[in-house]
Amino acid sequence: MSRDFHQHRALAKDALNNARRYDIAITGRRLGESTLRVVRDRFGEVTNDIDLTEGG
Repeated sequence: MSRDFHQHRALAKDALNNARRYDIAITGRRLGESTLRVVRDRFGEVTNDIDLTEGG
């Protein structure tokens, strides 16, 4: 019985950690989109010659 309690507690902790990571990723994406919108509104279409993808 106690093993189920510990497993449930570990699963709940992992779920909270995953939710935090998801929130951070979504917030970062929204910030990037918002920044791009502001830059486009101010300077027009922007070309990006820098590869910001992972490993690029």
